[in-house]
Amino acid sequence: MDIAGGLLFAISSTAIMIAAVLAIFKSRRRGAKRLAFASIAGMIVGITLIAVGTGEDVTSAGFKSRSDMTAAKQEGIERGEEWYAFAAAREAEEAEAAATLLRDEEEAREAAAAAAEAARIEEEAVAAAAALAEAEAARAEAETCRSDSVCWGRENRINAEVRCKRHIERLARFDHEWTNNWLEPMFSRSSWKNQEEGVLIYYGDRLRMQNAFGAWANVIYSCEYDPARDAAIEVKTEQGRL
Repeated sequence: MDIAGGLLFAISSTAIMIAAVLAIFKSRRRGAKRLAFASIAGMIVGITLIAVGTGEDVTSAGFKSRSDMTAAKQEGIERGEEWYAFAAAREAEEAEAAATLLRDEEEAREAAAAAAEAARIEEEAVAAAAALAEAEAARAEAETCRSDSVCWGRENRINAEVRCKRHIERLARFDHEWTNNWLEPMFSRSSWKNQEEGVLIYYGDRLRMQNAFGAWANVIYSCEYDPARDAAIEVKTEQGRL
């Protein structure tokens, strides 16, 4: 049917060109007009027959639409059932490829997250090991210092000055005066009172006391200090210099 339609369309097209030529002549214009109308009608019928014939070709070949048949021919496929099987297989492959891509992306994200977590754990472990080593070094240093009277005395001198000073001042019967400046420590020496318990004796001579006659005398003072209790145990004074 599409062949007949094509033939009718070609004949009608030729007839329209003939009508156009005849329209040039005044005596033939009426006939040319009728010929043109008839040709146009023939073209319409031809197009209709072509369309119907094409539709029959699409259906007889097993396709659902002309576009499906065109796409099938581009792939070298002539039958609809083959085309739809091919299209379904290709769609399944594309779906599988998309699913594989999604799985790969998810696995990559999980691997990245696992690597980040492992790095965090390792970093925390390194930091914990460093902190432990630092604490162990500080403990060892403290133990070493605890066994040396000079280091232990230096470590606790400021606390001893705070705790001992007011007790030393109370031994003055009259007025007293400290002779050290604010940068100079009040204790210049220290020794063990009880090494096992860590108790120290601090000594200094930066103090003057006044007697009943108003005379001033330099004083040596000492203070037993217990770092464990942060307390002054006993203080003493006597005239003189260290």
